[in-house]
Amino acid sequence: PFHLTRHLFVPLACLLMVSNASAAESPNILWLTCEDISPYLGCYGCPESQTPNLDKLASDGNRYTHAYANAPVCAVARSTLLTGMYSSTLGTHHMRCNVQLPESTPAYPKLFREAGYYCTNNSKKDYNSNFGSDSTLWDESSGKAHYKNRKEGQPFFSVFNITVTHESQLSQKRIKDYVAKKQIPATPRIDPSDIDLPPYHPDLPEIRQDWARFHDLITLMDSMIGERLRELEELGLAEDTIIFFYGDHGGQLARSKRFIYYVGTQVPLIIRFPEKWRDLATAAPGTAVDHLVSFVDFPKTVLSICGLQVPEIMQGSIFLGPDREPNPPHVHFYRDRMGERTDFSRAITDGRWYLIQNFMPHRPRGRDSRYGYQVQANWGAWQRHYDAGRCNAIQSQFFEPKPVVQLFETHGDPWHVKNLADDPTQQ
Repeated sequence: PFHLTRHLFVPLACLLMVSNASAAESPNILWLTCEDISPYLGCYGCPESQTPNLDKLASDGNRYTHAYANAPVCAVARSTLLTGMYSSTLGTHHMRCNVQLPESTPAYPKLFREAGYYCTNNSKKDYNSNFGSDSTLWDESSGKAHYKNRKEGQPFFSVFNITVTHESQLSQKRIKDYVAKKQIPATPRIDPSDIDLPPYHPDLPEIRQDWARFHDLITLMDSMIGERLRELEELGLAEDTIIFFYGDHGGQLARSKRFIYYVGTQVPLIIRFPEKWRDLATAAPGTAVDHLVSFVDFPKTVLSICGLQVPEIMQGSIFLGPDREPNPPHVHFYRDRMGERTDFSRAITDGRWYLIQNFMPHRPRGRDSRYGYQVQANWGAWQRHYDAGRCNAIQSQFFEPKPVVQLFETHGDPWHVKNLADDPTQQ
C-alpha cells in the first residue's frame, strides 16, 4: 500500500537547501490560465483571433499542438490538475460534487510549500473535493494573492486564473458591462456575418453574435495576460520564472464545454523558459511541440523540473526536464454527470484518431445541462431551430441519441461530425 510519508517528505538537508534557495537556484513557476477556450489564438492559426501577447509568448516559448484537459468541464479537470491523478481514479469525475479525499491524496501546492516555495492562487479553486476548503493548500488564495507577498529570495509558484472567457461572461448583461467599461467594443470587432461557423451550428443570428463576442472576450483575456507578463518583467523576475499559459478545457459555445469531443478537450498550452532554464525544454524557442500532453501530466512535470520528489501515486508522465518520460501513446478522457444530468462516456486519442464509447447512448447531449441555456443565447436558438425541424443531419446530432461508439479522424474532421465507427475500412 502507498504510504504518503514515504514519498512526500523531503530529507531535512534537501528541504533546508530548497527553502533557502534563491530564484537563481530554483525556478519560479507562473501559471496563467483562462477558462472555456479551445486553441482560438493567433499563434494557433485562428483567423478571427487577435491575441498579440499570447502570440509573442508563443514566439518566445513552445506552443503545444496536442494538449488536452482530461475532462471537458472545469471542476473535474481541475481536480486532475491539482493532484496529478485522473478524476475517475479519485472519484471526482461527476461535475458538482464534494468528494472527501483521503489525506494521502497528493496536491502539488502542498508539496511545493513543504519544499519552501511561496504558493498563491488568484483565485479560483473549484476542485470538486474537500481540497476546495483546505486552508493549508496555499499560502494565499484570494483575489489579492500575489507572489510579491513572499519573503525576499523565496521561490514562488503562482496561479492567476482569468475568468473573462468563462461561458457565463457571454450573457447579455455581462457583455453590456464590458462595453460600458470600454473593455470590449460597442459592436463586435469581427462582423458576425464573417464568422466561419462549425458545421454543427446552424446559421442563426444569435449563434453568429455569440461567436463574435466570444472572440472579443478572448482579446480582452489576452490583454490581461499581457498585464501579468509586463508586471513580471518590471519586477525583474522574468528571467527566473518558467511561464505556463493554458485553458482549463475547451469551449465555450454549445457542444464544446462539457462534451467529450475534440472541441471540449483540446486546450492551448504555451510554455516559456528563460535562458537559464532553457535546458528543461524539449524544443527551441518559437517551436511547436506535437507531444501528447494532458492535465494529469502537469503536477509530476512541474515537481520534477523544480527538483522535487514526485509521489509514486501520481499518474501521468513527466514531459519536461532531465527526468522526462517517454511520450504516452494516448490521452484518456472521461465525461460523467454534468450538474443535474447523469451521463457516462470515455474517450481516447493518439492525436489523430479519437475514439469515444458512450455507455448511455439514449441520452442526447443537447438535452442535459441547463446552465448553457441560462447564460447564452446560442443554446436556445439552436434548440428552437431543431424543434422546428429546420436543422440538417449534422446539426441535429446534438439533440438525438448518441451512437454507442464514435470514431473521428481529427486532422480532417476537427469538429467531430463524421463518425467512422461503422466504416468497414476502420475496424
